Amino acid sequence: MSQQHTTAGFQTTQWSVVVAAAGDARLLEPLLASYWGPIYAFIRRSGRSREQAADLAQQFVAEVVLERGLLEKACPERGRFRTFLKAALRNFLVDQHRRSVAKGRSPSLPVGGSAALDRLEPAEDGDPGDAFDRQWATTLLSITLERLASECAAAGQAPHWDAFRAAVIDPALGHDRAPAMEALAERLGVDSPTKVSSMIQTVRRKFRRTLRQVVEETTADAAAADDEIASLRRFLGA
Repeated sequence: MSQQHTTAGFQTTQWSVVVAAAGDARLLEPLLASYWGPIYAFIRRSGRSREQAADLAQQFVAEVVLERGLLEKACPERGRFRTFLKAALRNFLVDQHRRSVAKGRSPSLPVGGSAALDRLEPAEDGDPGDAFDRQWATTLLSITLERLASECAAAGQAPHWDAFRAAVIDPALGHDRAPAMEALAERLGVDSPTKVSSMIQTVRRKFRRTLRQVVEETTADAAAADDEIASLRRFLGA
């Protein structure tokens, strides 16, 4: 993945969602789930160990977001929500340093434990803000792929999804080389490489549509989706 990026390329999270989540637990839970990874990445790149970063991320959510009502203080006039959240994180870490967090505290890991942290581990280069935005981009991509897989399964297109994953997703993530269409057709039990290629194109179109839907859910206005998608692709090297 390319490491060249300017954080200015990302648009604001939809403020109506942020404001509503401050008083609605049903909206708050998915919002916090979306931002836990970026929060962890920010803290991790600030020089903390994996366990310290996981523990501090949990503390930030519990103490700053929930107990101190951070979302109630958020408003569109403050600019982008991610910028607002990163400023709150910086203040939190300064406060933690001043208070010299008590030693011997057992880390509170997110659901999935250390395996989940492996997926959230930020790159060694870049600053905490870049790490936050990189993980946010990864979160959007993960949500998109989860929805796409579910959509394919519901439509009876599980083989289409398997073909797309093997030919597009795994190679893009560096998990494997793209297989030859002939080999992929044989593996999936499809009668021709041409048909496999057509299946992949079908899912590729679904991917683009689903990605736009996910992005539009996180932008202040639908017209900003094109810029957000372009920034996300540059950031992920896609």
